Amino acid sequence: MLSVLQPDRIAETTTLIAAAMNAPSYRAALGFPHDTSGGRSPADRVDAVLSGGRIERLQNCLRETGIPGAHVARRVASVPSAERAVRAAIALLEAVEPETRQQIDLLVETIEVVEVDLCESGSSPDDVGRFWISLDPARDAASLAASIRHELVHQALFVEEMLGTLFHPTVDHAPAVVSAVRGVQRPFRSAFHAAAVSGALIRFHQSVAQNSVAETLRSKLEPSMVHLSNHRDVLGCRGSELLDELQHLVTSEPANRTHRANRANRANRALGLVSATP
Repeated sequence: MLSVLQPDRIAETTTLIAAAMNAPSYRAALGFPHDTSGGRSPADRVDAVLSGGRIERLQNCLRETGIPGAHVARRVASVPSAERAVRAAIALLEAVEPETRQQIDLLVETIEVVEVDLCESGSSPDDVGRFWISLDPARDAASLAASIRHELVHQALFVEEMLGTLFHPTVDHAPAVVSAVRGVQRPFRSAFHAAAVSGALIRFHQSVAQNSVAETLRSKLEPSMVHLSNHRDVLGCRGSELLDELQHLVTSEPANRTHRANRANRANRALGLVSATP
């Protein structure tokens, strides 16, 4: 697991942020209406209704992504079906990555479920603690779980950015880098986020025995890592640490990755969580 996703690390970082903001807790500092002491499960944070102008806010957020065609968010046709699908995805993610529940407890107030063409999920540093995922009949539990993992990485990085340890202030002047996710030139900050997301998703797809997906992600991450490494000077202490972890991930032995995936596949098949097909 990447260090930024370790629950102890997240707890330490959020505690420091709360102290800096003179708040009793991180969640209180961000104005979350609930605290973890309320006993809410990750599934209780799923919102497929999106009242109070949330759809309109998502429309504006989508327009800023720059992804052609991904600018219309629609409410799901069936709220109960959407909530069941996302809860199944959360259950899968918790089964293969048990730390997921703690990560959600520490980082997330709401997981919104919508329908968006050409875009599977999204979040914003201006709305920390909330992300959305797009529901599509073609998406299975593993695909939705990957989106949740994707967005949890962003949430963890947003927290690190709030603490000021991920990037040096000069990061906004760094050259653009090819994103490991989109495959196009992106601002350095965005490309770094994408690299961390890819690293976490490689581990996730290995854990559900989707070996070919993991290898495809790794092949896209490698060239991005070269360019990110050339500008290490714009990274803070934790950004540099994360870059080293990602570098180790892309250069690790393929045989070791396959061994871990095969072992996970046997376990997952026994649990009936995923198909045995890579």
